Amino acid sequence: MFFLIYLAGVPVPVDLVQYLARHVDDELGARLLDAVTHRIAVVDLEPEDRDQVVDALADAEEAPLAELRDVLVAEQTLAIA
Repeated sequence: MFFLIYLAGVPVPVDLVQYLARHVDDELGARLLDAVTHRIAVVDLEPEDRDQVVDALADAEEAPLAELRDVLVAEQTLAIA
């Protein structure tokens, strides 16, 4: 089954969303896994969620995860400026 879930506008394959769910806190992880289970195409990320994702993906090299991290870091930079 190939399904994409959009996080911060970045399409992320289900297997990588499941990976991410294991590396964030229980609440966000549960929301991500619910999106996978119920085939929810877009997950809204609160500012705190975005911080967790950036931290979880600090060393990510796979294209969708690295792109997601870069988008969130760019948003953080714009918010500070």
